[in-house]
Amino acid sequence: MIKRQSTPDEPPISYGAIGASRDPNLMRFPPRGSTPSEFAVKLGSGTERFRLASARLMTWGAQRGAGFDVHSIHEGTGSHYTGLEFDENGIPFADYHGDEQLFSEEGEEFITPGISATLVRGSVSREVRVVFVVNETNRVGFAYGTLDARGPVGEEFYMVEQRENDTVWAVYRGFHEVVQSRWKKPLRAAEIRSVQDRAREQLRALLPTQTVVSAARRVE
Repeated sequence: MIKRQSTPDEPPISYGAIGASRDPNLMRFPPRGSTPSEFAVKLGSGTERFRLASARLMTWGAQRGAGFDVHSIHEGTGSHYTGLEFDENGIPFADYHGDEQLFSEEGEEFITPGISATLVRGSVSREVRVVFVVNETNRVGFAYGTLDARGPVGEEFYMVEQRENDTVWAVYRGFHEVVQSRWKKPLRAAEIRSVQDRAREQLRALLPTQTVVSAARRVE
């Protein structure tokens, strides 16, 4: 288990439109200048599958399973990242405020709003902060946003949901923008595609044998 640390200073998020990945209409109405992406992986069916996948997701299991080391986890206040959550029809309901700390069966704390961490895999190293958490009966997940600008900046929302037909899905929704003006267009497009590829890998890490259904916008 990685020990979490508290810090009174929270560096700013490196992009605008914080929380926009929660919008089910993100693919149609992304933040200006950004490239949206949305993927889904069918994990199986049943309440037990949902429970196990949710616990794995909420303890950085998708990131670790995709080969990322999760370092320097800091407890944030979360006070800047509360607000409205929307259902699939765009109707707002109360957001999760983290009043009750949840744990996995192994005793690892679940992710809560405001937590920051460094995700490292090979030459890729990104500092991120959790900007919101969803904790519902049939829908559990979290979104993190970039704190650095060492690549595309933006937000990634990972969720496990149990649908009305009892199937269980891992869902990703995110948006990114390349802010390095010196990068030429082909390199910017390649960087966005790399982010999308890593997102798919993190979904597959929850059940690697499934097929990703992709609705990512083509990057040119």
